Amino acid sequence: MFGIAFATMAIANFLMAPFWGTFGDRYGYVKGLSVACFGYTCGQLVFSQANGPELVLLGRFIAGGFLSGHAVNVMAYLATDAEDNQSKAKYMALFAALTSVGAALGYFIGGFLGDFALNAWQSVRPVFYVQAIGLFSGIALIWPWVGELQVQRSAEPFRLSQINPLRSIMKSAPLIKGPLALFLLISFLTSFATNAQDQSFNYFLRAQLKFPPSYNGVFKAIVGLIALTANLTLNIWLSRRTDLRKSIIPVLLMCSVSLVFLVVVESQILFFISALVFYIFNAIYLPMQQGLIVRNTSGSKGEISGLFNAIKALGMCLGPLFSGLVFAQNPKLPFIAALFAFLIAGILSVYNRRQYIQAEQRIESI
Repeated sequence: MFGIAFATMAIANFLMAPFWGTFGDRYGYVKGLSVACFGYTCGQLVFSQANGPELVLLGRFIAGGFLSGHAVNVMAYLATDAEDNQSKAKYMALFAALTSVGAALGYFIGGFLGDFALNAWQSVRPVFYVQAIGLFSGIALIWPWVGELQVQRSAEPFRLSQINPLRSIMKSAPLIKGPLALFLLISFLTSFATNAQDQSFNYFLRAQLKFPPSYNGVFKAIVGLIALTANLTLNIWLSRRTDLRKSIIPVLLMCSVSLVFLVVVESQILFFISALVFYIFNAIYLPMQQGLIVRNTSGSKGEISGLFNAIKALGMCLGPLFSGLVFAQNPKLPFIAALFAFLIAGILSVYNRRQYIQAEQRIESI
């Protein structure tokens, strides 16, 4: 059920990501972010009241549909505001670093709130109420503190047909060709691997190792702080000093190597060390991909960001769904699948880099 519930959220995320790109391009990325946060909060509150699978899946679907608007609008805002590719890569690294801080703090507080709520009320519902307060506070801060970018926007009137997610996906489909098509396939593989591993890992701690929620919270908080340091130092250095299309290759391969140890070790200490190494490299590759995708010149920033996040959401859907289906057979099968997905992504990245080099050379010759 944990795989199906997460997959439901990811399906809605996949369907709606291109729409949020169009919405942000037309009405403004700050407005898009605000609406997305509000809708996600409503979805979480529905989920918190669930007492059966119907409301669980409904809450997950609503939350997923609005959740995609967050990354799409933030990425498009930063890419539009950046002056050059180096600034774009720097902004994406900072975005990832701040996300790591928020995730680390959220996991840490959520883990202990989960323990407290279970002991006091035999329910984790109060944790959702705290989350809702945090999200509404964020919405209240967005409007007065963050201004819309002054860019030319379409004057074409908005039609209800534009809410159709399949229409948004088909509109962006012509962009999927050449090096971008392979890059999106790599992005799907890494998203599948990350989410298959992460969802299974969270459940592995609870179901196999019998740890309370606070253990996962503390571990993810430590990972988040290390990821913050890596994104503020290593990622910014890589964006300034190296070719990101080249440096992302060893990062993806190290994700694969760390998962090998996660699968084969028996000691709990070595298991957590292997997981820690994986999450560090896992935190590094995403801002690198974000920095690379916003360099594409075809399509608007919102459209490209929406397409990228739709592909990532597809991986978010299939990865946890796969984990949920195979976990009962062998709890480490999701880790093995993620291992091979990262390995293939790393190998394909070598060829993808050559594709982009050849494409740039053709443009320069013209």
